[in-house]
Amino acid sequence: MLGLGSSIVIPSVMESLYNNTHSLSLDGTGDFLDTNYQTDSTFQGSFSVSAWIKLDDGRASSSQCIFGADANDGVTMFEFTVGTAGTLGIGHISNSDAALVYSTDNAFADGAMSDFAQVVAVVTKDSGSGDTTYAAYVDGTAVTLQSFFGISAANHAQFSISRDFYVGASNHNTVPKPCDGLIDEFSLWNKALSSSEVTSIYNSGSPTDLTGSSNLVLYYKFNNDATDATGTSDGTLAGDATFSTTTP
Repeated sequence: MLGLGSSIVIPSVMESLYNNTHSLSLDGTGDFLDTNYQTDSTFQGSFSVSAWIKLDDGRASSSQCIFGADANDGVTMFEFTVGTAGTLGIGHISNSDAALVYSTDNAFADGAMSDFAQVVAVVTKDSGSGDTTYAAYVDGTAVTLQSFFGISAANHAQFSISRDFYVGASNHNTVPKPCDGLIDEFSLWNKALSSSEVTSIYNSGSPTDLTGSSNLVLYYKFNNDATDATGTSDGTLAGDATFSTTTP
C-alpha cells in the first residue's frame, strides 16, 4: 500500500498504446502522396514539416523531395529535400524572393539507410521586416545550415500557389525529385516548432500519436491508408505508391 507521501509514475497513454503499423512505400519512379492541400495561409506565416524517412540511398544520384510543390513560374515554391550529398535542403520562393538552405553536417551516408531518421524543417517568418529564418533537425538534433539569398517578411506573406503539395515528390509539371524508400508519420504545422517540441516529437526514436496536437495542419500516419488524422485533407496515392509494414 502506498503511503500518503508516495507517488507513482504512469507512462504516457499516447506512448504506450500507439500502434504504428505501416509506412508509405515509394520506388522513386514518380509515385507519391497527393495531399490535396494547397491552402496558402499556412505558408504565409511560420510553419514546420516533420517526417520519418528510410531511403534506399541516402546519397542518391539526384535529390529526393520529402514534401513540396513548385509553381514553375519562378515566383512560388517550397521543397524539403535530401540532396545528392545526403544533406537536408530547403528551397523556398515567395513573391519572387528566394532562399536556398542546405545542411553542412549530419549528412546521410551513401547506400541504404539502416534505420529510419526523423527529419524536420522549421520556417520562421520574421515578426518585423527582417528575412525569414530556417532550422533543420535530424533525430531531434539541430544541424548546421548555410543559406543563400533571403525572403523578406513582406514577400513571405505573399506566398501563393495553385498546386497541391506532395509527400515523396515535388508537384511540378514533371513531378521531379521522387523519393525512393519509406516515409512515415508525416506532419505539417502552422507554427515554427521549438527545439524542445522537435525533441518531444522525436521521442527518443519512437513515434507517438500526434492526433489532437495544437497547430497541426496535416498528419498522415500511413497506417495502411492515406487518411489525414487532422481531418483537414485526406491524401491520394499516385503511381505505384503503396504501404510497407516496416516502421520506425
